[in-house]
Amino acid sequence: MIRQTRPMTPKKLVSDFIFKDECYAIIGACFEVYKDKGCGFYEPVYQECLGIEFEHCRIPAIAQLGLSLEYRGRILSQKYFTDFVCYDKIIVELKAVTELADEHRAQVLNYLKAGGFELGLLVNFGHYPKLQYERIVKTQVTPDSSEAIYLLNLLDPLNRLNDAEFLMLKLFIGARPQHARSP
Repeated sequence: MIRQTRPMTPKKLVSDFIFKDECYAIIGACFEVYKDKGCGFYEPVYQECLGIEFEHCRIPAIAQLGLSLEYRGRILSQKYFTDFVCYDKIIVELKAVTELADEHRAQVLNYLKAGGFELGLLVNFGHYPKLQYERIVKTQVTPDSSEAIYLLNLLDPLNRLNDAEFLMLKLFIGARPQHARSP
């Protein structure tokens, strides 16, 4: 018999999670639904059950909230519709698929960006033998210039990037473009 283990998250990191208590309550409600329904239903079934469970647990939740999108300063007629927004600050996106994919994560990131939210929970009721969920946090990388130069040199230790590629990489990680590459 092979036993799989995973490293424990240090307690000091766990205390830094944003909206930790709210997430705990939301995930607990998801576990209750999964315990009762298991996997195999379509997403709308889980959404309706979870809405009932949120009510039962007194978790403030808005279903199918439409998030406005804009392009070049104009509001689009198309909207993103989240499965739930809980506590007015956490997006909950439900799936009923065998395995979560990058497209699902990208969808949550787009919701976070469109709605100005910081945290999304991606919850998959279709996974067997247990509920699958991920916390997705919208972050902005803004290292100071010394950190950025250090990171750049780690990413390109042999200085193989040309100046244009190096500049793009600097912009991508948040470095200020006026800083030169260290030798």
